[in-house]
Amino acid sequence: LDSVDKLLIGGAMVYTFFVAMGCSVGSSICEDNYECLLAAQSLLREAQQRGVKVVLASDSRIVKAHALKSSTCRSEVIEMQTVSNECIPLGWTGVDIGERATEEFISELKDCRTILWNGPMGIFERPQCARGTMDMAECLSQMTRLQPPATAAITIICGGDTVAAVESWQQGVDGQGSFSHVSSGGGAALELLEGLPLPGLAALCDLP
Repeated sequence: LDSVDKLLIGGAMVYTFFVAMGCSVGSSICEDNYECLLAAQSLLREAQQRGVKVVLASDSRIVKAHALKSSTCRSEVIEMQTVSNECIPLGWTGVDIGERATEEFISELKDCRTILWNGPMGIFERPQCARGTMDMAECLSQMTRLQPPATAAITIICGGDTVAAVESWQQGVDGQGSFSHVSSGGGAALELLEGLPLPGLAALCDLP
């Protein structure tokens, strides 16, 4: 929180926060153990105290959990709905952020000049569940290429899954997308932002 003005949370991570706020997220993936829920509540309180804006994805595209589990082909189309993240029905699971959440995220990013993206917005490997992630990739690429250059954002793509998602999006635009920095080191990037030492860099600093 010391390093950001805004924190946008989507993907599977957002469901932990909604559970921490007492909402039902159906069968969506979340960390629902006591310690994680306390940590989510604490982050929201601390962010408010520090004036950091936390934006939780407000809606999700959902599918029936059993249909997703039994589907063996990524291109298979299964029944999907879009609902508020405050009331996902039992037996349904979130697979992508919804259209409203996407619009809210893009609106929040418009005035940002340094953006770090770690983690896709859904199961982007399935074309039916990739829209939110692809829209985020498009948004960040456009912000990287704004003219004049002084108005462009520095965009940092972190983590293996995020890199794979961006590469998937670039295939759809003939490789024309661009970002400031792309790294598969997602966890390391977050630790660096936290101010924690990275063993590789620490070893280099110790060299005579």
